[in-house]
Formats: sequence, structure tokens, C-alpha cells
Amino acid sequence: MDEVLVIRNGHARRSGSTWYASSTVTVVRSGRKTLVVDPGCSGNLEDQLGKASVWPEEVGMVFITHGHPDHYLNVSLFKEAVILDGTYIYEEDRQTPLGGMVPGTGIRIVQTPGHTPDHASLLVESAGLRHLIAGDLFWWEDGALPGSTPEALLGLPDETALDPSILKGSRESVLNDADLLIPGHGQMVRIARPSQ
Repeated sequence: MDEVLVIRNGHARRSGSTWYASSTVTVVRSGRKTLVVDPGCSGNLEDQLGKASVWPEEVGMVFITHGHPDHYLNVSLFKEAVILDGTYIYEEDRQTPLGGMVPGTGIRIVQTPGHTPDHASLLVESAGLRHLIAGDLFWWEDGALPGSTPEALLGLPDETALDPSILKGSRESVLNDADLLIPGHGQMVRIARPSQ
């Protein structure tokens, strides 16, 4: 069974025209494989990983949801890891196309453009729940408390999205597949479903 650990909740706050942001950092253990999703850009990541008994040398893969530096600047911490995005595995100077799964795992890669054209998210089954590691498909500023219904999550603002209409379609395409949402910035949310 896969294990999902949120190592650090991402933050995002604005001061005038300047943003202060670093992404949520998530670790997925799938069998003997350890994957870090969006290692962020803030310091102390190695200490925070150590508190969760995750060591950089055991990480074999790093998945980057999209190309904004607040999601990937700490990637150099994982010297033994190959890098993945929604399309390729990068090993030194070699790019190999990916299918719809993280190799050697049951982790599904879902193309979720809108925030950026290259954005991708991960769906992971763990402890009987479907986790959507969403990157900036879903995110909110510090102190904002989004609703947990699909309607509230679909309506979250993203003034930095390159294409808001495509973003909304991407959100709609994955919300029914997830029980828990791990946003790019903010705390994990359990998606509220109406009683059946």
C-alpha cells in the first residue's frame, strides 16, 4: 500500500506586488520507491524530511507539477533521484517519455493544465483514500479557508492562471476522483460529498 506524507504545507502571501511562496512538499512511498512531489524553495527541507524519517539519498524520483521555481528550487537536494514531470523522465541529459503512471508504482499522472500549460497532478491511493496531489491546480493564500465542497473548490480564485477556463475544466476533471486534496499552497482538505 502507498503511503502519503505531507512534509510541509505550502505558503503563499502577497506584500504589495511581491509574492512570498513555497510549495507544499509531499512524499509518497510506493513499495520500495520513494517519490518527492514539488520540493519547494524554502530552507530547512532536509531537517523536515528527517523528522519524517525520509532521507534525501533514499529518494529515487522527484515529480515536479509545473515549471514555477517555488515548486522545484530544492530539487538539487536529491542527488540520486531522476526528475519527472507530466510528460518525461529526466536522467542527466536523457529525456524519456512517460505514460500515464509513475514508473514502477500505481501512482497515476493526470494532465491538469490551466495554471500553466504543462501542469500535471498525481492521484495516489493510500489507506483506502484517493489523494490528489494537486500542485497549483488548487491553492490559496495564507489565512484563506476554502470550503471543502466540490463547488467551493471549483470556485477558488487563481489570478496567476494562464488560462482560467482550461483551469476550471482541469479541476472538474479530477475532483470526482479524489477524497483528499493536497494543494500547492495551503493545508490538505477532505473533499465534502453530499450524503447519498
